[in-house]
Amino acid sequence: MKKHTIFITIVITLAIGIGMWRESHIRHNNKVSTTPKETQLLTGTALPESKALPPFEFIDQDNHAFNNAQLKDHWSFVFFGYTQCPEQCPRILGALNNVSQRVGPNPMVQYLFVSITPEIDTPEKLKTFFAQDQFKLTRFIGLTGENKNIVALANQLGIYIADETGINIEHIGHSGTILLVNPKGELSALFTTAENPHRIAHDFKDLMSVYARS
Repeated sequence: MKKHTIFITIVITLAIGIGMWRESHIRHNNKVSTTPKETQLLTGTALPESKALPPFEFIDQDNHAFNNAQLKDHWSFVFFGYTQCPEQCPRILGALNNVSQRVGPNPMVQYLFVSITPEIDTPEKLKTFFAQDQFKLTRFIGLTGENKNIVALANQLGIYIADETGINIEHIGHSGTILLVNPKGELSALFTTAENPHRIAHDFKDLMSVYARS
């Protein structure tokens, strides 16, 4: 009887040990396999480590100050462009509008348009521009300010803006990249193409889920 009891005890101990090993093994494998998937996007590029935006001071379309503090507790899609842009800006703003409809109403999500021609895109001009019917369902915020500050922020974020000197104001070369800033005010991802708004929306939802679990 004693030997039988010892045998049972050994079997139970082995079973527990094997169970603990399997659980540890599964956790390890899940950690290794899920982490790359969490940052693998359909069309965007997630930064390995989010980066805080440098300090900036702008004015929004309602003549209110807009700085880093307004990024906190929001997801912000950020695009540098100008209202007189003939092709690229309307296409990207249209894509962001599409993303907005796919994401759905969410007070935490805002779409920031930073003008690269602040001498033309005054707060009043931006307010009129975003009052157009096609933008009414999206939380677009037009931003303007001193040109040197806008260029400085764009350069620090890797956004190309051609020198306006001696060129046609209606055809300023500039980057079409869309930046995504997380609720901590950190750059989390970027989208270099706006050809597939449904994929951007899908990527955004994935990034929100990853952020919520972090």
